[in-house]
Amino acid sequence: MTTTATVPPTGTIDEIAYQEKANELYARLFPDLDSEPYLLGMALQRVAARMRLEMDTEIYQPAGVSIAHVRILIALAAVGPTTPTELARFTQVSPSSVSSVLRTLRKNGHVVVENPDDDSDGRVKKVRLLPAGQAAMESTMSQMRELEENWASPLNSRERQTLLHLLRRMASAPDRS
Repeated sequence: MTTTATVPPTGTIDEIAYQEKANELYARLFPDLDSEPYLLGMALQRVAARMRLEMDTEIYQPAGVSIAHVRILIALAAVGPTTPTELARFTQVSPSSVSSVLRTLRKNGHVVVENPDDDSDGRVKKVRLLPAGQAAMESTMSQMRELEENWASPLNSRERQTLLHLLRRMASAPDRS
């Protein structure tokens, strides 16, 4: 006869308790390894997933856009006209998704994709933000502001600055792949 562990009802294990249970599992599976990198990765993924879900359900879906739309509009507003390849790099969106999103953004009058004058073979395209795209980006960012303030509220200003510094260091580390 097989016995199975009793699964507690939903809501009886909070986030910290779950992470501790996952850490215990990691320690059992890999007793000679430091679990901190695992815990850090898990915490970052869980926070990012919760933030993405909340943004998606409260802002992006009601507006009929995706996170990729918003990332591309923000990138264009921040850096100016650029190539689809650079947009993919800046936004962490796959090149095929960038192409798909650009078609929608063009159709909505938010961007224009043009051939630069100095490109002799015409293959390199530049994407430029239009006033309607700027307005859509500003409206979305305004809505995002309240959620971002809520997410950051458990941390004081110094903790936020420290976390931002550390995350930027992690994000700018050389690619190991």
